[in-house]
Amino acid sequence: QGEVEDYAVKFVDAQPCSTAAPTNITVNNIGATTATVSWVATAGATYNIRWRVAPSGAWQTATVPAGQNFYGITGLTEQTNYEVQVSTTCNGSTGSYSSSVTFTTPPLTYCPMTGTGTNDHISNVTVTSSNLGVPPMNNTSVQTNYTSYTTAETLITLDVNSQNNKISVAKGWTGATGNDAVTAWIDFDRNGQFTDAERILISPANTTTPVTATFAVPSNAYTGPLTTTMRVVLKRTSAPVMCQNAVDGEVEDYRVRIRPCSNATPNAPTFTTTHTTA
Repeated sequence: QGEVEDYAVKFVDAQPCSTAAPTNITVNNIGATTATVSWVATAGATYNIRWRVAPSGAWQTATVPAGQNFYGITGLTEQTNYEVQVSTTCNGSTGSYSSSVTFTTPPLTYCPMTGTGTNDHISNVTVTSSNLGVPPMNNTSVQTNYTSYTTAETLITLDVNSQNNKISVAKGWTGATGNDAVTAWIDFDRNGQFTDAERILISPANTTTPVTATFAVPSNAYTGPLTTTMRVVLKRTSAPVMCQNAVDGEVEDYRVRIRPCSNATPNAPTFTTTHTTA
């Protein structure tokens, strides 16, 4: 009623202190925005690390704490090629950086989540920006358990630090009407997680449809070139829980582009002349 496993073990002697660049530099635990760099340590040495977008981005540097032969890089951009180099400081002298080790960050991903059943579902989602010049996103759909909307027609556009944006979610039933709760989140900081602070709609289980809410976009929301994600979840009887399947419900994901504040000259206004005769 058990198991035994044997593994080979290799002992590596610590190298004497030298300003030579470290060897066996590896990059692992690569995520959309993070990566861990490690190398073979030298006794009594400290290290400096630098990384950049390959091949010609600006270097970012950090000093590695004494006694540590690894470093966690944060703030990376998904689907981007990077290069990293490490140098050694020994007895107050710092050597040259190592040759570059390259790696590529994967796309940003979210926890998988789906609905179940064939009755209760999301029949429409409409998001209206408080900027009257931005067209609303209006999407009507039929019953499915999960859909990720990625077309231009379902792209949501919002302005950073804007107030009084509106979301409306309509419920649908292929059979008997039920009490359904609805929650929506936007990953404003684009870190791959939906937090309580990022909920833009919370509606308890009922038969009211549509359910609506107004929401603000934080001043520190992500405004880069990529899109972030809004997740809308409908669930029978009780409130949806992030990263848990919605029993008797549905999950929909939408792309969201958050525009930065700009002082660019707006488009020239247009005027329509009307004439009314008595």
